[in-house]
Amino acid sequence: MIFWLSAVVLTSSTLLLPTTAFSPSLFLTGLAPLDRRKQRHCVLNSAPDTQQGAAAYYEVGAPPLLGEGDVVEYWCGDDGERVLGLGVVTASGVILPLCRREGNDAGEFFVVYEATPLPLREGEGEARVHRVLSEVFCSQRQIGGGSGPGNPHGEEAEDCYLIEEPLSDGVAVETRPDDHMLP
Repeated sequence: MIFWLSAVVLTSSTLLLPTTAFSPSLFLTGLAPLDRRKQRHCVLNSAPDTQQGAAAYYEVGAPPLLGEGDVVEYWCGDDGERVLGLGVVTASGVILPLCRREGNDAGEFFVVYEATPLPLREGEGEARVHRVLSEVFCSQRQIGGGSGPGNPHGEEAEDCYLIEEPLSDGVAVETRPDDHMLP
């Protein structure tokens, strides 16, 4: 059931029109507009100590709060071959890797949805966060350019992350062809 609210709300940056629809379920779920992301504590670690083995880590200060959409550098792989990767934290608390597209050197990265998600865990886990990137801008890019049989009207899009800070040395990012179409 949808009700119509006949009130004007003025904030410091926006003006909502008098005919704003709302649903009573929004109030029942306790939706807070400024705090919609679920945040999780995660231990931030430095590079593995080569003398003690690749599984040894040092804690760097207090655990940061990670939320949906945060772009992180993380350690993954077997104990023998730990690799520093680049990924994005999802709402379910896992990391999905990011990739580059061929011919795109502008710092744009895209989510690899086909990859196996890496769970965030404290202590013994598959993915250990190395660094949280702060200069990241999220947008969406039209899949297929809005033409062709896969996406004729341009309504399908993929998340795109523009990273404007240098990545750590040794970050492995996959490069994929720029022919991504919906299945």
